[in-house]
Amino acid sequence: MHTRIFPLFMCAAALASSSAARAETQPVRLWNQVWNAPSNHHDEPSDVLTLPDHSILVSGSAYNPVDAGTYPVLLHYSESGQLLWAHVESQYASFKHLLLSSTGDVLLIATTTIKNVWQVVVRRLNPEDGSTVWEAIHPASYQSNPFSPVIREDPATQSVLVATTLNTDFLMLRLDFKTGQLLDEHSYDGPQQGNDIATAIAPLDDGGFVIGGPVGGLAHGYRTIAANADGSIRWFDQENGQIGNVFTREWLGIDAQGNILAAGGPETSCGLFSFRAWKISHTGERLWTVETPTAGCTSGQPYAFALGSDGSIVLAGQSHNPFLVEVMHVDPDGANWVRKWPTTGNTAGWATTMDSAGNVIVAGINANDQVVLVGWTPTGDTLFTHADPALGVTVGAMSMHADGDGRYAVTTYAGEDISTSVFRRNITPGDVNGDGSVNINDLTSIILQWGQCSSSDCGADLTGDGQVNIDDLTAVILNWE
Repeated sequence: MHTRIFPLFMCAAALASSSAARAETQPVRLWNQVWNAPSNHHDEPSDVLTLPDHSILVSGSAYNPVDAGTYPVLLHYSESGQLLWAHVESQYASFKHLLLSSTGDVLLIATTTIKNVWQVVVRRLNPEDGSTVWEAIHPASYQSNPFSPVIREDPATQSVLVATTLNTDFLMLRLDFKTGQLLDEHSYDGPQQGNDIATAIAPLDDGGFVIGGPVGGLAHGYRTIAANADGSIRWFDQENGQIGNVFTREWLGIDAQGNILAAGGPETSCGLFSFRAWKISHTGERLWTVETPTAGCTSGQPYAFALGSDGSIVLAGQSHNPFLVEVMHVDPDGANWVRKWPTTGNTAGWATTMDSAGNVIVAGINANDQVVLVGWTPTGDTLFTHADPALGVTVGAMSMHADGDGRYAVTTYAGEDISTSVFRRNITPGDVNGDGSVNINDLTSIILQWGQCSSSDCGADLTGDGQVNIDDLTAVILNWE
């Protein structure tokens, strides 16, 4: 057999290409678990979090047809996918977001009603058993997704920041991280004195913070406010888009220099959708504004945002006509690239993250109701494409969280159940089987799967072009160990 393989080595080396060398093997699904509540009805996830021990925490809801109530759910899976525990609470609440704190505990934000009054709920949880370390409850206006309240930790002041809405104004709450005690609260009314919805918050220096969201009943763009520790305003920025109307939350991030990276989805003059990002200096000066699409009355809508360690950002969502995964990546200086995937079909990107090298990873759902993972390099080259044929999902809810070691936890709504999967990237180029090395086993896989891929889970298709061919063989040979 080795004498027959040797000419293939020589041929592949002669035809080596840099694009094949850069390609990663398709991600491998390590495990998948589907959870159905005892009420055996509509169960839906809201967020997913990878804990320091690589176990997975999932929040969501379970509908009980007996009393027509929707009840909050927490699920905890081991690193290998074993369900460690499942908690279904008996009192109504809607879990929104999970956040891993600096101590390894988990912060959770939710909404509920008490005596017909809407409240925002913040909990600090012990992830080992889901027990509540403390709980804080404060009146807040009801806001549905994607305009739900958010939380951020401010380690410098040992506090938790909350962005929500009360009486049509932005509401900022500061809670003591150790006890949950309310330390401070501030509200901000927009110039239109309409319905202003705070959807993002981040800590600044000296106990200050930046808060932002749509203002004027979604008809007057996004307002970003930087405030001092006492709540007094340092500066504000107004982003109206082309005509003022907006369709998404505002996202915010802070780079290493203290600049604010903001993004949203305003309406265009054609009455369609767009991706828009803008950068504001720590003194409130607008540094750049980037938008896509820019040609004619084309349309696209962002669903997710991520900030890279170098200050670059990515927005992921869906282009319209055709309906494809669309990604806009913006460098710290405002230079940008836009990518769409695939070339046909009905696919959307619902979650995104950036790794330490600046690679962009997007999770989404395709027309075949499959979980898809797509990766691009910091310069926009395709890193991998993967559609998991074994996972039937339903558009409606998707979250993703990366652990920093090449594993990605994805939770989706699947057939009225909560589906949770963990994928592992094969970061070693040419590593077909994902064992961390490139050797005869990978070469054998290439030969055995040579030709047109029979499924979207063709592991030897390193370049993601639907075929196992000379490009994939080249990637193995160039990275041979």
